[in-house]
Formats: sequence, structure tokens, C-alpha cells
Amino acid sequence: MIQVFVAQIKDMGSVTSLNFQTQEFPLDVEELRPYFFDSTKRAILAKISTKHIAFACVSMKDGITTIDAIGTHPQFRKHGVATLIVNKAELIVKGNRVRILVPDYQVDDRTDPWNIEQWLWKAGFKAVGSKPGCIRYNHDYDYYIFERLPS
Repeated sequence: MIQVFVAQIKDMGSVTSLNFQTQEFPLDVEELRPYFFDSTKRAILAKISTKHIAFACVSMKDGITTIDAIGTHPQFRKHGVATLIVNKAELIVKGNRVRILVPDYQVDDRTDPWNIEQWLWKAGFKAVGSKPGCIRYNHDYDYYIFERLPS
């Protein structure tokens, strides 16, 4: 059974490890630290038994919850784990819109094995705009904004 929960300081190593295993441009440790110490940010983990299998870094501002990073260990992809994490993020913030910023190269790449755009649509997200010239992960990309309204 998959358990999804808000990560504690003791879980920082697991989040860091999953971040590096699953992200093309992982956040560094200093970028991850606020998700454990800032009251407007949270790290979320998913585990099976004692093995951590997925994470999300979530920030909350002006009534919008933004999933800044999300990743599932390759062995556990396509099992609904990321959807469970997004649903947990939605519960934590109670009523906020949930937003995911996706770099344009990920959405526009039709050969992407993760097919993030299809996953977003299945999870109830809709494209609502774009954000040009956004610097994240020390890279300058244009981003598509996907949002899901509270259920």
C-alpha cells in the first residue's frame, strides 16, 4: 500500500535522493532546504513499506499551490503515485488552486517517455497559459502553466 505524507526534516535525505534520481535538472540541496523550513513550502513523500518512491516540492502563495518539482522513481512510474501526491498537496492547502509549471521542452517533446501532458490531462489539469523566460533549476525556459481547480 502506498502512503503519502508531508516530509519531515529527517526525510530530507530521501527527498534529495529522489530529486536527483528523477529530475533532468534536479534542485540542489540549498534549493530543497526551504521546503523543510519555510511555512509557505512543503515537501511531500510517497513510500511503499519503508522505501521512498516519489516526492513533490510544493509552495503556496496568493491562494495558489504550485508544484515546483515532482518525481517518481522509474520503477514505480505509471502506478498512480504522482496523482496521489498531487491529491495530497491539494488536501494540505484546502481550497487553493493547484498549479504545475512545465518547461516547454517537456510538453513539446512528443517522444518524451513520461508523456507529462497526457498525465496532466488525466489528473484534471488544464493548460491556462504560459510564462516566458522563467528561470528555474538555473535554466531559462518558457513554461506552460497547468491548473486544476479544487474538487
